Amino acid sequence: MRRLLYVVLLCCLPVSITFTASAGDSNEWEGDIPEATVVLESYPSRQATLTPDYLEVPFACIGDTFTEDKLLHLPAGVIPELGDILICFDLTGSMGGELNNVRNNAINIMNAVRAIIPDTRFGVISHMDYDDLHEGCDYSAIYGLAFIGDYPYNLDQPLTDDISAVESAINGLVLGDGMDIPEDYSRVLFETYNDAGIGWRPEAKKIVLLWGDAEPHDCAYDACIGGNATTGPDPGPDGVDNNADDLEILTVLGGMASANISLLPVYSYPTGINLWECYAALTGGQAWQINEDGTIPGGIDIADYIASIIGEEVLQIDNMALEVCTPGYESWMVSVNPTAYTDIVLDEPTDLPFTIVLTVPPGAAVGQHCFHICAIGDGAEYARQEVCITVSDATPVDQSTWGRIKNQYR
Repeated sequence: MRRLLYVVLLCCLPVSITFTASAGDSNEWEGDIPEATVVLESYPSRQATLTPDYLEVPFACIGDTFTEDKLLHLPAGVIPELGDILICFDLTGSMGGELNNVRNNAINIMNAVRAIIPDTRFGVISHMDYDDLHEGCDYSAIYGLAFIGDYPYNLDQPLTDDISAVESAINGLVLGDGMDIPEDYSRVLFETYNDAGIGWRPEAKKIVLLWGDAEPHDCAYDACIGGNATTGPDPGPDGVDNNADDLEILTVLGGMASANISLLPVYSYPTGINLWECYAALTGGQAWQINEDGTIPGGIDIADYIASIIGEEVLQIDNMALEVCTPGYESWMVSVNPTAYTDIVLDEPTDLPFTIVLTVPPGAAVGQHCFHICAIGDGAEYARQEVCITVSDATPVDQSTWGRIKNQYR
């Protein structure tokens, strides 16, 4: 429901106005309500609502402030407005079963995910490992061989809503080798927040669905679970060992978390899932164990399985806050109380109250300014309010005159 609030001012002085949400009491039905001729089925909404969802101030001056109480309602099983899923393939020789399983079910997987988040785009990235010999931190090995097709990173399909294009990209993937057991997971995950060509939408729920079966190259790859074992340096984008460009897995995962990208590993080696569980948790995601041949335990359909992974991920929000989501208007909202809610599990309806304070900042041009305030959970948009404030160039009057005018409109 849209709400229009009129503020009647005949002059401008610094003023603070408070708005609170209230139920309407007009247009009430007179007499008995007739019986419905058709019984309608009731379907629970899975969309979040921000109440009120509209605020208009038709007359304001530089420095005026407006305080508004808002309520964010999150239904059980609420979904974000947008979803971007980046599918990441380890294409070393041991991953043939996993690749074939996804390749044969690509369209079904994407359609099943869209049953969870209808506005979902998909993309594909892939990797094997760096070319030639690399050494450092007490490790030396040939990581991969470019002449047989190994490469450290490739963007095979930017995020798109064309699932046929994504299917074609997956069908075009070819297995390489990867000489030693560890792979360059740090590099490919680093690119998820550095390659602008991927095309993440700012307000989308961002997920990397990683298919893998090994540990990353890192001088202490298991530090996440208390170890200090080495698998050699990840030489980074320049491919040169032991310089400032090298990548460390924990730093990379921190970069993903800062970019609000959740890591969901689908791991197919019989041991080592605890390491990937720790990695995923650092980004707000979780890891999943499948069979070594790429099939799903218990014979579960892979499309249903991947959809359930995505569905479980969006049922948890680590951080929910209100933000101005129209560029250039960030300074118009000067405070939000509370600043955020954390550790939200959406297994039942949840109501989150906020109080916001808006102001007309110095230098605001005369005329109407419209912008949006969004409920952002882990970087994804769940609901929004439109705010329109018309700035006047009226001349201020003295305090006593303002007092008489204000009393007339109480």
